Order: sequence, then structure tokens, then C-alpha cells
Amino acid sequence: MNPSIEIMPSCTVTYMRQIGPYGPENRRLMEKFKGWLDANNLLEQKSSIFGIA
Repeated sequence: MNPSIEIMPSCTVTYMRQIGPYGPENRRLMEKFKGWLDANNLLEQKSSIFGIA
């Protein structure tokens, strides 16, 4: 493994947290999160979605 470090510009972060075992709940959370982003007009802006297990 060759890890690397990236410096990201200052930004606003919005997140939802799933606590528990990895599985179907993660998919439901991501769909809920994307729905929230869309309802708040945040999907059309230049943005990135990160999923961290």
C-alpha cells in the first residue's frame, strides 16, 4: 500500500452517520442522504460524496 496525503481547500461539510454493522443500512442511509442533498439543492453544485466505512 502506498498511502498519500492530500490537502483540500477549506469547505463546508455535511454528513449523516450510520452506527452499526456494515450492510443494507448503509445503502438506505446513502439514499436518504442523497435525497436530503437534492431537496436542499446541493447536488447540482460542484460537490463530492465520500462514504467512509
